[in-house]
Amino acid sequence: MRGLERHGIEAVAAFDRFFDRVPILPFDRHANIGLCGNPVPARAVRSPDRRPCPGDGPDAGDQQRSRLRRHPRPDHRELDAVTFRATILTLYPEMFPGPLGHSLAGRALREERWALETVQIRDFATDKHRSVDDTPAGGGAGMVLRADVLAAAVDSVADDRPVLAMTPRGRPLTQPRVRELAAGPGVTVLCGRFEGFDERLFDARGIEQVSIGDYILSGGEMGALVLLDACVRLLPGVMGAASSGVEESFESGLLEYPQYTRPAEWEGRTIPEVLRSGDHAKIAKWRHARACEDTRSRRPDLWERHEGVRVGRPLARGDD
Repeated sequence: MRGLERHGIEAVAAFDRFFDRVPILPFDRHANIGLCGNPVPARAVRSPDRRPCPGDGPDAGDQQRSRLRRHPRPDHRELDAVTFRATILTLYPEMFPGPLGHSLAGRALREERWALETVQIRDFATDKHRSVDDTPAGGGAGMVLRADVLAAAVDSVADDRPVLAMTPRGRPLTQPRVRELAAGPGVTVLCGRFEGFDERLFDARGIEQVSIGDYILSGGEMGALVLLDACVRLLPGVMGAASSGVEESFESGLLEYPQYTRPAEWEGRTIPEVLRSGDHAKIAKWRHARACEDTRSRRPDLWERHEGVRVGRPLARGDD
């Protein structure tokens, strides 16, 4: 027994000596929290004085530093002027960021070019059942979101940002309006459910009603995702080329011209010869002609508006 005890003490001592040599890195309790307050996978942390492992190669450190130079973390001082803050008032906060956590919007979110937060509307209910809706006045199917509960939620985040409510009764969302929103400090978006909102809310709080199309969704959350994606992609530094957002549909009042890429011939169909000519003037003329042709045939409403602007006719309400 004494021999076993002696071996046990020696093993513990060796264990302690091993951990005495292991560098202890400082712990940051905020390191694994995303902008939305959600946990994100922790990255492996390498000690500054760690020796290269077998297989790292003699220039492994140089390669790592090169990768860091190609993808530098943005300077917060530079981002202060371009930060776009979005607050979503919803009954389903778990739906966010959803698609906004990927692609251009997701990368911009990680780079802190914009910020996203959600607010649970039900937290502002006043009864023990946390009710947020009631039956329609005058009768009818479904339930209506209560003005008092929604107003309390809106007031909790009141600042200089515009408040938009996603509803099929709203004015259509247009690219000019998206540009205006993207140029501002951000938005607060109210997501509807059931039969919609108590109308008194809009008059009392000056809320802008917005629609993304002539169709009905189960809630305003999908519309909010569309609205934010349209805004975020216009923020400085989000799109790879600044010209990308200028030559798209609606930016000039027309649909975008058709696009082609390799192979030059596919299933007997070839790329138009003018696009392979290298003559930029001819290419620009062809693209404009096709944009006009497609807009006139597919979107006569846009074409009429475009022609009205071109000849100086005043726009009707809702055309801006």
